[in-house]
Amino acid sequence: MPSERERVIVLLDTLQAAERAGAEALRAWSATCHDPALRGGLRALASRDAGHAQLAEARMRALGCVPTAGVSPSLAALCSVLSAPDPPDVAKLATLLARFPLDPMNALAAVVDGVEQDRETRGLLETIAEDERVSLTWLRSMQARDGTLEHVVTADDSERIRRCLDGLRAAEAASAEVFVAWAAECARPHLRGALRAIAAREAGDAALLAERLGALGARPVAQVAESMLQAALEHFGGREVSDAEKVEAFLSHGAEVAAEAATALASATGTDLETREVLRLIAACNRATMAWMQAARAG
Repeated sequence: MPSERERVIVLLDTLQAAERAGAEALRAWSATCHDPALRGGLRALASRDAGHAQLAEARMRALGCVPTAGVSPSLAALCSVLSAPDPPDVAKLATLLARFPLDPMNALAAVVDGVEQDRETRGLLETIAEDERVSLTWLRSMQARDGTLEHVVTADDSERIRRCLDGLRAAEAASAEVFVAWAAECARPHLRGALRAIAAREAGDAALLAERLGALGARPVAQVAESMLQAALEHFGGREVSDAEKVEAFLSHGAEVAAEAATALASATGTDLETREVLRLIAACNRATMAWMQAARAG
């Protein structure tokens, strides 16, 4: 029987290859997607998968190994279908979802539950698995719709959406910095693994929002007040503050970021469908982070 370390290395290697291939296929699909709502979400999912690949590779290297795995023939065939410009979006969506069982979290949970000694990797994988659950839930909601919807954005709508996007982008970027600082000083391996995954997700979301702003003809200008960011970095990156105290502080701060994401989502609802779906996925993952932290507080 392989040791847990050996199983973890194989798992991380397989994950980095699959997520990287998935990110490339989803980006290619989004470039030819005719459905604005689906297109927005695909861009968000591609960003998630790329971040997961980087996290898995970084964890492998931290464990003294380098990636060598390639994708399976079945996954390569799926990515080829998703990347191709010809199949209609509805057919690609059906093909993608057919790959997964009705409750994919059972399989993911079994894999994560098998990691008992390496608590940092377990925390990392738990957070990635939750991202995947959010992604699959969103994909199924897209499949359940009655056709595509057109959107019309007025000048007033566009300006309001840009302001909300920019404010949320600044908050996500600042949160990423804070999570990186916390992870660097975190004494609990399980929590540290989750913090690294959450930090990468927040940074990816900030980049995604900046990209969306550019598509709407705007430049990122909003910033979190320097004094506020510095205070957060000192608190969450400080060694004299316990991880339990930091979890409590995050649950208070995280509610503010979640509220900002909800405000941005409300601003885009019914108008800019592409932006709306990006925000739906960001808001869903923010809620998942809050739930994970609440579980961490409960022990």
